[in-house]
Amino acid sequence: MGEEFKKCKVEDCDRKTKALGYCDTHYKRFKLYGESLTLREEDRKPRKKILIIRDMSGEVFGNLTVLKRLNSEIDPNGTKRAIWLCDCTCGNQTEVRGADLRSGNTKSCGCIKGFHRHGMSYDRIYRIYVGIKQRCNNPKDTAHKNYYDKQISICEEWSDKKNGFLSFYNWSMENGYLENLTIDRIDYKGDYSPQNCRWVDMVTQANNRENNRLVTIKDETKTAMEWAKIIGITHSALTCRLDYGWNEEELLQPKGFKRATKKPLKKLMNNQLN
Repeated sequence: MGEEFKKCKVEDCDRKTKALGYCDTHYKRFKLYGESLTLREEDRKPRKKILIIRDMSGEVFGNLTVLKRLNSEIDPNGTKRAIWLCDCTCGNQTEVRGADLRSGNTKSCGCIKGFHRHGMSYDRIYRIYVGIKQRCNNPKDTAHKNYYDKQISICEEWSDKKNGFLSFYNWSMENGYLENLTIDRIDYKGDYSPQNCRWVDMVTQANNRENNRLVTIKDETKTAMEWAKIIGITHSALTCRLDYGWNEEELLQPKGFKRATKKPLKKLMNNQLN
């Protein structure tokens, strides 16, 4: 109640404010003519700063040398972006935003990114390569327990940022890469390297897993999957035979063979102990 009322923001007007900082009279004029009234100094809006575009001609950013400025590019929101014509060390010319040059986001015409920039990022072999690096280097990868946690890594030749994929690609083409094959480590405890990797089918890779069950029959050791294929039965059927304690002769019997006793080996042992 006792507070002083706010004065109209028009110069030399001491009347009480009605709306938007104007008195009743000047508010009506404001609605008709807009902000063409003479305002007090403290109520004037600050002028927008004029953007001065820096001339970057001749400057070098990574592999790019700026030649000249081109027409501005306008974003969907109306913002103008300065575009510069640049000469790359590989001999190509490219158009780049000035902001991308100054921030370091663009350092070449794309040549230093190798195959990733030339369309192979969508190829199967590139996805395999990225998957190897991901599970070996990322502790948050879904397969980190079998790779990162066990300190399985990728060799320096393949992990190089500039030529790593090119080396991996050339090795793959020279060592039997096909679209239906997968990469497999010969020693599953070893790293990914040209000396320890090969391209194999899914069956071969499955037989080389750490959690494979090894079975010895007549002094010959193979995985359960391999024995099942030789006998002509399924892997689960052979596993069941092993769990029930079948002897070597019984294990080699074809599909449909029925054994006299069906009690599992564990139950037999428990009965003997009791």
